[in-house]
Amino acid sequence: MQHRIPVAVNLFAKGMGGIPPDCLGCLSQAESVEHVFLKCHLAKDIWRAVSLWTGCDVTSFESVSQLVQVADEPTTVSGRRVLKAIIFVSLWLIWKQRNVRTFRHRSLSSEAVMEETMINLYGWIKNRSTLKDSVWLDWVKSPIYVMG
Repeated sequence: MQHRIPVAVNLFAKGMGGIPPDCLGCLSQAESVEHVFLKCHLAKDIWRAVSLWTGCDVTSFESVSQLVQVADEPTTVSGRRVLKAIIFVSLWLIWKQRNVRTFRHRSLSSEAVMEETMINLYGWIKNRSTLKDSVWLDWVKSPIYVMG
């Protein structure tokens, strides 16, 4: 949120000019924080999938800070916590996807990133919350409802 992530634009600003400035996901725009996490077609696919999964629209934000603030929308405290966790894990996995693309020259599909989000969060929340009896199929259908 403070734009300190080592994307190409930030590295270039620090004098590391040998870094290609374009996003390796779409090759159409400079790799900025907002582009990597919100505007690249790969990130947009993930946010559309998160919106469908959670029932909360997280597709129309101009900044990462605005996206993080959306977690105040669900009506229950546990729903807010789950949505915030989903948003942060999605951001983390988008970053991991970017790094795989940049350093290993492979690409993960948005479906693979969403699956990893669902699996990671289910395990983390199930083991850390008071809702130890939550069911995977319910989680996949509606994580906000299950935890709300």
